Amino acid sequence: MSTAELQNPSPSAADERRLLLAGIVALALAMGVGRFLYTPVLPLMLREHALDAAGGGWLASVNFVGYLAGALYAALGVPAARRILVVALALVATALTTLGMGLTDSYALWALLRFIAGVATALAMVLGGALVLERLPAARRASGSGYLYGGIGAGMAMTTLAVAALDRLGVGTAGVWVLSGIATALLLPLCRPLLRPAPAAAAMARTACEAKPVRLGWLVAAYGLAGFGYSVSATFLPVIVRTLGLPALVAESCWLVAGLAAIPASLLWGVIARRRGTEFALAAALATEAAGVALPLLLPNAFGALAGGALFGASFLAVVGLALAVAREAEPTRASRAMGLMTASFGLGQILAPALSSALIGSGAGFGLPLALAAGALVVALLMLTRLHPQPGVATRLETAP
Repeated sequence: MSTAELQNPSPSAADERRLLLAGIVALALAMGVGRFLYTPVLPLMLREHALDAAGGGWLASVNFVGYLAGALYAALGVPAARRILVVALALVATALTTLGMGLTDSYALWALLRFIAGVATALAMVLGGALVLERLPAARRASGSGYLYGGIGAGMAMTTLAVAALDRLGVGTAGVWVLSGIATALLLPLCRPLLRPAPAAAAMARTACEAKPVRLGWLVAAYGLAGFGYSVSATFLPVIVRTLGLPALVAESCWLVAGLAAIPASLLWGVIARRRGTEFALAAALATEAAGVALPLLLPNAFGALAGGALFGASFLAVVGLALAVAREAEPTRASRAMGLMTASFGLGQILAPALSSALIGSGAGFGLPLALAAGALVVALLMLTRLHPQPGVATRLETAP
């Protein structure tokens, strides 16, 4: 969307802008609060002895199980006529589960709330994003996607700042959860343009295209490793930085930097994908993410923590978007099948990593080994991309299966 269109929109451009802004707010709330508020709050919960690092990792795994269930339902089970209702319910559930986290100190109830939050986050992310992008003209979907998913980074940054401010004001973790839930509920009306039925003229015809010869099995496996590599930093980064003996301000700032870096990154990776190809951009994003995950381990100082946060924030959303784009190109006529396989693989990876990290932390291993395993998983995923294209005349069973 050009600057001229934003400043002097025609009626249709104004509608597109309202829709895009509503989508940005929806993803900022669903992901920035529903998923990523937990990351800056976790160090406060550890400090207040509400739980230990291992317990925090298990809660993260439960949340990822919910995300997996929600994403699979969104990809394979939600009828088109019910998508708006499901997104609305998911956004309400995000506010209620966030509020509920501050109203109990029961670990079992926390686990239940984080599971429901995971389901809601996935539904809002997958279906909400689709509701926006399918209503935009094809020529503006690439830039619109960059703005839309940049909202997740904005949500991460805002929740990090809010948690830091509330902590300095002496608000405990229960108060942080409650106030965040209330704020989320108050912002929900801004999502209203997203929840209106699309006019008939906005229905977009799907462009038929030839499937690209990609070994989907290799891509699915690589994406699962990406899920494993992403979730350690996404869950523990501020806690990891604090274990390095660095000031609390650095720990808070590294997650803030990650959120700020994610805002423009979607647009920049889109430019790289258009100029060099989607697979090249995916490989570059995986390499960037691996460096971001490994830096706090390789350079256990403020520079390593902040640079690692910036590289991680600038790449992890791009890996998701670009990998799914490659899968859609591989099976354009069976996109739901490809999305389901990809989502299941990523979900399993991001469930296993916090669970394994919790077990290692509980045994006294610390965060060094989990970080090394996460970075290694991303490197292996990058190497697996070299196996995506079959030799001429060779087909794999997965690609030829009905």
